[in-house]
Amino acid sequence: MKSQWNTAWLLLLALKAFGLKEGDPVASMGLRCFHMLPSGVMNCTWSTADVNATYVLFYQNHKYPPRGTHRVQAEQGQNWQVVTRTQVKMGEEYSVWLEVQHAAGVEVSKKLNFSLEEIVKPPVPELNPVEVSSSGAMVRWENPYWLENIPDPPLVCELRYKTSTDAVWTWVGVERVKQEGHKLEQLDSFTWYEVQARCIPERGQGFWSEWSSPHTFRTPEAAPLSQVDVWRKVRLAENSEPRFYLLWKVRWTDGPSFICTRFATDR
Repeated sequence: MKSQWNTAWLLLLALKAFGLKEGDPVASMGLRCFHMLPSGVMNCTWSTADVNATYVLFYQNHKYPPRGTHRVQAEQGQNWQVVTRTQVKMGEEYSVWLEVQHAAGVEVSKKLNFSLEEIVKPPVPELNPVEVSSSGAMVRWENPYWLENIPDPPLVCELRYKTSTDAVWTWVGVERVKQEGHKLEQLDSFTWYEVQARCIPERGQGFWSEWSSPHTFRTPEAAPLSQVDVWRKVRLAENSEPRFYLLWKVRWTDGPSFICTRFATDR
């Protein structure tokens, strides 16, 4: 018991050393809130939770203070809390803050002030099948929920793609992406690729959606960039008849891979 009191005393001294008093607003504690679509809930997260502390999330509707102030306690060890869609409404202003209760006392985060439009997180875009041609790959996407329910502002999206065997993505930012569909060019031939998209409201309010599920496609074959290196070998079969074998290189380090589908010989 004595050791617990000593620990609590040392924590109080530390708070005072940094100019903090019990109940004073401290740093934001990493508090962030998202208005998730299409579910409509508000999901608030904060820095890693202390399992020995109690976290209480407060949210207040500016239209009905103080009657519009609500509190919800997070599960032990949980660093997030969901506010149901029936408790929040588009077009209204809110304040959200976090209260942490532990042995050293109570800490209160700084308030976040926003409307739901400012913290909206769009649904994940849906990728259409990629249209592949010899000149590139056309990527198109849709977000039907946003188009039907929140047409203004429109969404803008960015892409990332890579070969299926690579770990590094190539990014195509909003300023380069044609929003009605974007063509990926200068791709390696006869190669499997993965592509993803994510979107954000056009005027920059809100947050990026999650990345879409990877969509895979393979680019078409291409003719070799230079003369194919071919040679032959002659071996005797079991009946002593000569058998000719035609051999060729399958890939150059600076050119496309290919497969041989047919060949002709001159006698």
